Amino acid sequence: MQNGANSNNKPMEKIESGGATALYRIDADGVLRARWTGLVLPATAADLSARLLRAAADAGAHAVLSDLQQALLALPPVTADYYRWVPPTLRSFPIGFVVSAEQQPIYQHLPRAAAQARTVRRAVRSLADGEAWVQEHARAYSANRLWWARRSA
Repeated sequence: MQNGANSNNKPMEKIESGGATALYRIDADGVLRARWTGLVLPATAADLSARLLRAAADAGAHAVLSDLQQALLALPPVTADYYRWVPPTLRSFPIGFVVSAEQQPIYQHLPRAAAQARTVRRAVRSLADGEAWVQEHARAYSANRLWWARRSA
């Protein structure tokens, strides 16, 4: 996976679940970038996603960009039910997925499903598009958190 524009060249961390692995790093720009490999089943997808989201939130990251192109996805199409496990405090956390042409049918309804679940998610076909989307939404997420912090003070 390409590094972000402001990569801090930290070594990648590893999360394993079943036959799937996510290698990730939180770069200096506040984006957790992950590369998934292996066989991703519904249970492993939920486990890896939750653990990546928790790692990002615990580190104060602003967004997640997951490259799924090298993973074998054995998943049903995304629905709003996918996001029932996401805590309300993390629903506005932007997460982008880079998918291959073969994986696209799984994610074709992601925008509608994410909106129904009040989450911010997007699937794109290239790392460049994923980077652009994540950067735009990470800035908005950060600005929103700052606005709420000032309002609450």
